[in-house]
Amino acid sequence: MIKMNEVKNNTETEGKPIKDERVYIRINSNEKIRWEKYVKDKKFSSVASMVRFAVEEMIESNFNRMTITQNPLEQEKKELDEMKEMHSELVEQLQDKIDQLQELTQLKIDEGIKGRILRHLELHPYTSEDLAYVLQEPEHEILIILNELQKQKIIKYNLDNTYEVI
Repeated sequence: MIKMNEVKNNTETEGKPIKDERVYIRINSNEKIRWEKYVKDKKFSSVASMVRFAVEEMIESNFNRMTITQNPLEQEKKELDEMKEMHSELVEQLQDKIDQLQELTQLKIDEGIKGRILRHLELHPYTSEDLAYVLQEPEHEILIILNELQKQKIIKYNLDNTYEVI
């Protein structure tokens, strides 16, 4: 617990008396013993002088850190920009993963359709229209796969507009 009281001081600034503040800090007995030992070891005149020194050091340290970064707002803007950059990199990585998964999924779907087409063509020749009807797939997708299978020399196109396995 910290408690502050105003104490009048004889010091004057610009003709006005300065009021000192007295700060009370409640600490447990273990902390008090540790602080008193530190005061003795480091040759402070009192616990109060050690606390004043520690607070001033902390303020100076933070002030210097802020001075190095110029301005807290500039530092926050810099940190925000870094976060935005990191966020955009993560979004880009996630989009790449999504694209890869979609490609794999499409390959599996295509492989599934391709396998079904081949199983039907192994039985007897079909037109692309018949295959689309039997497989319940759009004819343009069936034609894409049929053309791919032709390029791989797995099937052939007949004069009666049917496809069959070679």
